[in-house]
Amino acid sequence: MARIFICKIKMFGIKIVKNFITDDEVKILNKWTSDHYKEPYFIDPEMNYDNRQTRFTTRHVNLRSKDHWDYRIKYPKETYNIQKRLIEYLRIEKKQIPPLPYFEDGIATTIAFSPGGCVEHVDPFYDENTYTLHCNFITQNPEHGGITYVEGIPYETEERDLIMYVASDLKHRVTAIEGKTPRILWVYGFCITDFQLNYIFNPRYK
Repeated sequence: MARIFICKIKMFGIKIVKNFITDDEVKILNKWTSDHYKEPYFIDPEMNYDNRQTRFTTRHVNLRSKDHWDYRIKYPKETYNIQKRLIEYLRIEKKQIPPLPYFEDGIATTIAFSPGGCVEHVDPFYDENTYTLHCNFITQNPEHGGITYVEGIPYETEERDLIMYVASDLKHRVTAIEGKTPRILWVYGFCITDFQLNYIFNPRYK
């Protein structure tokens, strides 16, 4: 696919929406991740700054052991309520979520313990002629660090805020974290068209 909007993406392909989720949803999502990260369907994303496993994620089913390849995660119902609101807000369709093995139901969660950073990268194109949009919620910030950088610019958000960007075209990373509080991230992925990209990141689009 010709990346005809690449300059525009670098200028406008990131957006923060304050208070998209509720305090109760934050608590439920954090509890679920904290209670389940030792399960075998959480794996090492292999994107740390060193070879220690300090991050655990439900993404990348293909990296799981064969014993859990076909396991289907039972996320709490609140995660799907949030996904439904995102689809309505973005004016897209549910069929635009990324397929397996990258995401399960278009949703993933990651918990990171110190140092727990993530190296700079871009994400794949999950569907032909689309852009990969990630809608992220850092539902638990660490005591220090864990800052999201997109194209070299830092973005800090509160636990209820939505931060979304075109992950297939914009380089992004997360700085190392410090302290005893782990960083918890929930990611909702979508495959959006040129047309959708234009209106979603239009400054006038609320």
